Amino acid sequence: MGIITIEKIDRLWWLGRYVERAFTSIRCFMAISDQMIDVDENCYKELCQKLGIPDCYEGGSDFRYRYPLDENNPDSILSSIVRAMDNAMILRETIGSETLGYLQLTLDKLRADALSEREAEFLHLQNCLDLILAFWGSVEDNVDDERIRNVIRAGKRLERLDLMLRMGDVGKETILIALNRLKTRLDRSPVSYNLDNFETLEDIVQRVPLDRNNALALTGKILEG
Repeated sequence: MGIITIEKIDRLWWLGRYVERAFTSIRCFMAISDQMIDVDENCYKELCQKLGIPDCYEGGSDFRYRYPLDENNPDSILSSIVRAMDNAMILRETIGSETLGYLQLTLDKLRADALSEREAEFLHLQNCLDLILAFWGSVEDNVDDERIRNVIRAGKRLERLDLMLRMGDVGKETILIALNRLKTRLDRSPVSYNLDNFETLEDIVQRVPLDRNNALALTGKILEG
């Protein structure tokens, strides 16, 4: 096995993060869309607040189009896939054309919906979820270097942990499982991380009540030297 450059590690890391961000964002969007229809048209504002993103939308209909499909919106689902693809294209020889292809299909579907200038279609978004799951399966099956797989999945695990803490809809045990899975991937990868910050984060998560803001701040410091 050859040496993995710092630049490649960084791109693999962010590939994992952006793919997970898109996946979880799609699931959040599908859930909030039901609430907007059945309960409160403006409940998307709470989602924006939890995610720490600006409420730049003119109303429910604008949100249902621009949050998933507006490529000029840096917080959109489409923008996350675009950023993932930017990294994946450079990593084509590392992750393989088949793995890359699942992201390309996801991007194509979202852009096709965007061109329609209509709100995102639920069936199309479900297809995107399926394609992202196929991407993760392809990473496991087609990327031979375990270090590469673990960097991508460590990025995924950190992003998932970050979003869990932001959303606040899971309990302590689920967060501790997420932390354990993240550490397993980090320890098996060439990614350097701050063990003291990680252990402090574990300690905070186990306290009652959970200080989510402090935990979230430490999550952003796990890779600090």
